[in-house]
Amino acid sequence: MLKEYLNKLIDVIFPWWKGLTSSKKATFIGFTGLTLVIMIFLFGQIMKTQYQVLYRNLDAAESGEVIDHLKEAKIPYRLSQGGTAILVPGRKIQQVRLELASAGLPRSGSVGYEIFDQTNLGMTDFLQKVNYRRALEGELTKTISRLKEVKSARVHLVIPQPRLFKEDKKEPSASVVLYLNRNIPLAQRQVEGIIYLVASSVEGLSPENITILDSSGRLLSNRRGANGLAVLSSNQLEVKKSIEGYLQDKAQSMLDGVLGVNRSVVRVNADLNFDQLERTTEFYDPDNISTRSEEISEEKQSESEGADKENKRDVTNTKKTTVRNYEVNKTIEHLVNQVGNITRLNVSVSIDGTYKMVEGPDGKVVRQFVSRPQEEIDKLLALVKGAVGFSEKRNDVIEVVNIPFETFQNVWEEDQRLKREEMIKYWMKIGLRILLLIAVVLILLKLRKKYADWSKRYQARRRFLDAQAEVQRKAAEIIPKVSKEPKLIDHVRKIADDNPEEMAKVIKTMMAE
Repeated sequence: MLKEYLNKLIDVIFPWWKGLTSSKKATFIGFTGLTLVIMIFLFGQIMKTQYQVLYRNLDAAESGEVIDHLKEAKIPYRLSQGGTAILVPGRKIQQVRLELASAGLPRSGSVGYEIFDQTNLGMTDFLQKVNYRRALEGELTKTISRLKEVKSARVHLVIPQPRLFKEDKKEPSASVVLYLNRNIPLAQRQVEGIIYLVASSVEGLSPENITILDSSGRLLSNRRGANGLAVLSSNQLEVKKSIEGYLQDKAQSMLDGVLGVNRSVVRVNADLNFDQLERTTEFYDPDNISTRSEEISEEKQSESEGADKENKRDVTNTKKTTVRNYEVNKTIEHLVNQVGNITRLNVSVSIDGTYKMVEGPDGKVVRQFVSRPQEEIDKLLALVKGAVGFSEKRNDVIEVVNIPFETFQNVWEEDQRLKREEMIKYWMKIGLRILLLIAVVLILLKLRKKYADWSKRYQARRRFLDAQAEVQRKAAEIIPKVSKEPKLIDHVRKIADDNPEEMAKVIKTMMAE
């Protein structure tokens, strides 16, 4: 069946190809080659293996172990970033990670308490201490690396030998190097958390003896004194920034709703009181006297009067004493001021004006700045006062200035221009892909149309060949009979009269041959 179909296709293509001119042949070859190239390119893009990062920032030893495992498992891989990053096909990345994790890879360059799983009876006391320090460093490294802001970490501990005398005693210290993710910044409070984590994990280690650096060598930890003043100053600065940012956002959102976005700028400087004051006050009220204590005593004494028994009588003496202690009312108040109270606000507001198009001295139309009316500025000032909580008792100051925002407008226009260019590039890529797809579809449609023409020609050719064969068959039957007749020409004429169409086809075939 297939062979017959191929023979029919060849019977159609060869005559069609011979009938084409040189220019049409070149055009057909070009279109066919372009179609094949496009199809191969699209197929390659679809079937192309997409490699994704398996691990990065590995040292040479870790990379070698991982690569050996990939070779044993016959998993394709690539190296980048100087061999510190390993890439594998994206469809296999999760499976590969699970297999490597089950094999204990990568080892992350740190060993935890599992170092003590291998017991060695001949281990010296010195090696035991070194292994303990290594295990402690490894466990801290693993814990710190769990933070989403930290890509990896290295911890170095210095644990001095215990001394007999106190004056010879040395305090332990620690150094931590953090490799941070670029998209996630590390806040100062998180640095403080890492410091206290390390300090709490090592016996005798105080927070002031811990140094933290990032991969750029920038110091993240502040040296603190015994009273933690550096920590307090850092927290105070964060509170100050938080309050100023909160007030700025309130005022800025208010002005943006009235003037529009990028038509105003608000800056707030807040003076805060971080002094912690405790006050005890006693109030006395002399007009309101109360009895503190009262003591009442009563004494009775009996005695007889008269010389003789007949005139003798009993006499009773009573003595009553009352003692009262009075006290003036006293009120005691114990006040503790809240830390971080706002003592004064300084607010600066710049407002853009309006613009109108005027004709310049050179005849060109330019934009001219128009200041806002004072009444409008006063209304905006009242809005800002209400937003930031303005208080005259604190001697707050608010300055509103109406100035042109030409520079800011240029920056905004440049930003918009860059965004438009990015959008144009994006849509150009989409458009090229769409045009490429349309070209492929048009080529396929053209080929389909040509195939339809080939099919029609093939059918016509087959009908012609069948008719020719039929004429030849009939002629083969008739000619022997005619050859016996004396009048051959008359018989041929008779056949032509009876079958004019078939005779014409025979003549055309003979002329073509």
